[in-house]
Amino acid sequence: MKRPPFKTRIIGHPGIAGPVTLASGIATVAGLYNGSAVPLFIAAPVAMAVLKANEQVVAWRRWSAEWEAMAPNPSRKRTRMRDVLVLVAIIAAVITTMQMDSDTRQMAATIIGLLVGVGAILFVLHKTVRWISARRRHRAGPFTVTVIGRPVMPVPSLHDAYRALPPYCQALLGARS
Repeated sequence: MKRPPFKTRIIGHPGIAGPVTLASGIATVAGLYNGSAVPLFIAAPVAMAVLKANEQVVAWRRWSAEWEAMAPNPSRKRTRMRDVLVLVAIIAAVITTMQMDSDTRQMAATIIGLLVGVGAILFVLHKTVRWISARRRHRAGPFTVTVIGRPVMPVPSLHDAYRALPPYCQALLGARS
């Protein structure tokens, strides 16, 4: 499957498609509530374009994940978008906290501290579980190989099998009999 263009990947990203679709819906409902259909004519094409791009991106990601899973040792690509979103969330929290008065700022700082603490605990727990599962996988050894001494059913020799083929197959195979 061909990778979607950059514009489609950006517009169709779930972090963008969800809020844009939600905002289009809210604008449409607000416009219709106020008696104007203009937001419907603006928001509907935008929402349809974003949803179409999202479908393409989701289909490509699903196909890409299945393709990568076929490899013997699938590579784990770390996406930087998640890191950027976490950084943006932290900056937004800091800016919001700076805009508050002292009592609210103290409460917000406490909540942010608790969230950071819980995030750190979950991160350490996740890494510990991955480390334990990797050790178990490593101890298990390679795949099991089974060798069958003799076949269960009688099997003809290769020479007899080629001789039993129809003439057009023998001609196609170059008459290997």
